[in-house]
Amino acid sequence: MSGSETEHRAKQEANHLFSSAGAAIQGLRLRIENRVVVSLEDLYAGFQEARRKLEDGKYREAYDKYDLVYNQFGDRIGQWERKADARVQAVKNSHKPGKLEQLKTEIADVKKQSQGASRLLSRLRSALEPLSKLEDAAEVKPADPQTPAKTKTVRRARVVDESLLDFPDDEELPAKPVVEAVRPPQPAEPSSASVPWEFLEAFRAAGPGRRLAIVEQFFDLEREARMEMVQTAEKRMTVRFDPALKTGRFYLLRDGARVLRIDGLGNVLNLYDPEQDQQLTMPLKEFVGHARGGVWILRPKGGSGAGHVVGSA
Repeated sequence: MSGSETEHRAKQEANHLFSSAGAAIQGLRLRIENRVVVSLEDLYAGFQEARRKLEDGKYREAYDKYDLVYNQFGDRIGQWERKADARVQAVKNSHKPGKLEQLKTEIADVKKQSQGASRLLSRLRSALEPLSKLEDAAEVKPADPQTPAKTKTVRRARVVDESLLDFPDDEELPAKPVVEAVRPPQPAEPSSASVPWEFLEAFRAAGPGRRLAIVEQFFDLEREARMEMVQTAEKRMTVRFDPALKTGRFYLLRDGARVLRIDGLGNVLNLYDPEQDQQLTMPLKEFVGHARGGVWILRPKGGSGAGHVVGSA
């Protein structure tokens, strides 16, 4: 199958998923007791904008816009879950079993709908990802037989500690960790960044749907560390983060809502896991696999951690 045919089929699949996922978003009402408590209307506008960019052949812009909507959707679901949990507890305290059962039935129905929408949105994100690595269709021009073909421009980005992380020619991120020592890891440097006990207690007790709220209580989400596949001058593929990962900073891995502090950079990362309160090492390729769902730079809120802290040098 030619490259153009592969691109056409991928675009067709993405368009089909845009239709299905769009209908799911429009039909989803994040309600409690028949009242919408978290709106999704503004997300649908961004969703449609991403689809228009896809149809115009602006694949990277389409992916970036959709990725923002995708992350915002997850945040809205988390907001609704927290409101639903609070309302259930309030009804429990009022000792009205009939009303409680009715509320639980409604919440279960909304959860079922939101889970179906989440699956479609996740499939759409996976469909857009390979397209985002292609040259935009609007920029592709027929080759002039009178002039030599131009070399594809390679975007420059900051690489993790200026070291390369090579992947196979199909440009896919690894599904599982791959051990490949490009160079020995740097020794971990002591870090003074720490987290309060209050955060650990709340974070460990929270379920997956509530962990982001706990993180936002003790940290500011400074910005997203964007990850991209780029081609080197030697025509090898590498993963790069923008901005580059730094030691002494906390990061949120959105998949699983995991918080880690980087203490040493290299092809093997030295990390501190506050949830387990222990130091660990992780191959960079494994970290990349975890980061596919998004990675955010965290900044501890000043004055949020009174009392004892953990993770300090």
